[in-house]
Amino acid sequence: MYRHKIHVLIVALLASAQFNVAVKATSSEQELSRACQLHPRDKNVWYQLGKYQFDQGKFDDSFSSLQTASLLDPLFYSAIELQAEITTKLNRYQEARMLARRLIHIDPKNQAGFTRLLDLCLTKPQDKNEASWIVRLAKSKAPDSSQLFLEIGKRFAQAWQTSPKRSEDQFWHKLASDSLNQCLKLDPTNKTAQELLAKLGA
Repeated sequence: MYRHKIHVLIVALLASAQFNVAVKATSSEQELSRACQLHPRDKNVWYQLGKYQFDQGKFDDSFSSLQTASLLDPLFYSAIELQAEITTKLNRYQEARMLARRLIHIDPKNQAGFTRLLDLCLTKPQDKNEASWIVRLAKSKAPDSSQLFLEIGKRFAQAWQTSPKRSEDQFWHKLASDSLNQCLKLDPTNKTAQELLAKLGA
């Protein structure tokens, strides 16, 4: 009987704690929503609301709030980056690709747009045309970034290593080798690039 009472008390306390967390979350979102109503032209307030909603797993609401922020400032990198993450989570890959391209356009020196676009390119079905385009874009937009070419080489090397037809299809192997060699041209002492090239047998 005593153990049963203890168990009931613990369950009640846990339920109360969860209720308090839920109330606090709802209260915080309401406060941020109210702030957006008071300052509808403030991109940062909309971003904070979108970020909070994202953390709560409310991805559709979050996307809407972040979209408002990025409409107020089309160069708002953080808002667009989080939109890209949401669309990826929701398997809206075409939309995610468009957002990743916007990130590259805004700041080609920032690898986030390129790496997100690479990861999307390598989701099934893999898009070889887009893969080639990404390499050309990197050479055009960030020709001096050895780290970017290393990241590109890493991902294409993995695509080749996991390909069921890698002995027949050398497409990913060539892209990986070219990207890693470009990295070494810019940074001849890059050990990671050297090791990956050795694994590729290039």
